[in-house]
Amino acid sequence: MHAELWRVLSEVAVHHHGLITTAQIHELGVSRQGLRTVLDQGRFEREERGLYRLVGHATSWRSTVLAHCLATGGRAFGTTAAMVHELGSPGDLSPGHAEILVPLGSRPRPRPRLLVYRGAEWENVRAVKVNQIPVLPIAETLLSVAMHHPFEKFRAVVNQARRQRQITLSQLTRAARPFLDDGRRHRRQLKRALEGLTEQPTLSRSEWSDEFADWCEQCGLPRPELEFRITDAKGVFIAQVDLCWPEHGLVVELDSWAWHHDRASFESDRRRYGRLAVEGWTVIAVTWKRWKGDPDGLAKDLAMALNDRRTA
Repeated sequence: MHAELWRVLSEVAVHHHGLITTAQIHELGVSRQGLRTVLDQGRFEREERGLYRLVGHATSWRSTVLAHCLATGGRAFGTTAAMVHELGSPGDLSPGHAEILVPLGSRPRPRPRLLVYRGAEWENVRAVKVNQIPVLPIAETLLSVAMHHPFEKFRAVVNQARRQRQITLSQLTRAARPFLDDGRRHRRQLKRALEGLTEQPTLSRSEWSDEFADWCEQCGLPRPELEFRITDAKGVFIAQVDLCWPEHGLVVELDSWAWHHDRASFESDRRRYGRLAVEGWTVIAVTWKRWKGDPDGLAKDLAMALNDRRTA
């Protein structure tokens, strides 16, 4: 084989995790006879009909996923798609198998450790490429996990996607609307999963505080101080609160049962709220469900509290 052609074929394969298709080989001007020569020289080995692997190239989970996609005409789906988007490790997300979404009506040949999905609801969702692997976009990836996996796994990948600033909860909710129409498969499971997210925080406490402060400004409210330390008239420390408007004597505490490991810690917070009230502070406890479920009502309550404290 001509050295330059071999170099080009190798570069294409390396760029695709050691894989190359018959179509790619022919696009480079290699005839069928030339392909036989390539194989006879032992530089590529047949992975499957129309798909070849560069001999000596290390196999990885990415090359395995891409091989599944190229062999089936599909795209990464579910927890495998989450792996491609770097939302977790293969061992945590998809141990022992890969999940691939194939076109409706296709019947790919069975492959070891491969789960195949298909559905009309996915036909209009365009694939994107991440590290050369065709995969569902980030929002649809998260929705596919919600539909086919336990809630805890869904929440974990949503947490990771939000920490990486790949998506917001509102973007995810908007992307879910077409999948929540009556008659859609897995509609109930998806609805329960999304409702689960609104009932508890999917961020750390400090991340939620940052988002809440940003939201206050978007609502036209003054931006609160974060992690504010409150002392009494003698300078004795009382509490460090999540968000505070010191000049208004108003405190917001972000509240979730998920952060209370037992009843004692839950009761401890209530005693702290009482001490703040004795010292003249107004304390409003805000749950994730309240914030996401009734943001307009919450904004009105905060505006009234700020106004009352200003005029008091």
